[in-house]
Amino acid sequence: GKHHSFAIPVDKVDDFKAICNHVTETSIVIVRADDDRFPDLNTLVSFAKENKLKASTNGPKASNHIGAQAFANSAGFTFIDIPADGTSNELLSLRGKEADFCVVKLADIVGQESEYRILGVFNSERLPELPDVPTLGELGYYDSWLGSSRCIAAPAGVSEDVIAFYEAAFKAAMEDAEYLAAAEQAGMATDYKDAEATGALIEQQQEFAESLAEGFWYDY
Repeated sequence: GKHHSFAIPVDKVDDFKAICNHVTETSIVIVRADDDRFPDLNTLVSFAKENKLKASTNGPKASNHIGAQAFANSAGFTFIDIPADGTSNELLSLRGKEADFCVVKLADIVGQESEYRILGVFNSERLPELPDVPTLGELGYYDSWLGSSRCIAAPAGVSEDVIAFYEAAFKAAMEDAEYLAAAEQAGMATDYKDAEATGALIEQQQEFAESLAEGFWYDY
């Protein structure tokens, strides 16, 4: 079939200079809590191989669409994508039974956990806050972290002294007890990475995004 191109918001990572990473949000596979068809991820996969399931996403080729596609590719099934305008409408589509499953980030369902059943996480190991939920990799599916990182960056050309100043300032802010309490209440997974580590992460994610242009997407 025809391959799809993949557009990223920033064409040149060299236009920016990393300061630090703020938040890391890990992707998860969820279904409705009252959907008895899918008690676990393997059951969903078996069902999906026999029946064309529908997955709501946060937009064509957006982050949660990438997650659903990565899961389906690794598990050997295809699905019908129902693109929504953003994650809140993606979840609304699932709750309204228009979709059978979807991929979101863990923070997206904070305060609504009772509405959903989390079947798997996109991470190399189980998340401390979800010790009973398997990773996709341990079940034989997609075996790497997938999600969103929220980074802070400056324009290219900013001096190392300025980068170092803000790197230290944001580190101090993210270690502040008052901030950490507010972040926990908001369901934000604070994950400070320094400028060097954040720069490496951005480069790695750029390579990952570019790799999606070739053979990742299928035609519906």
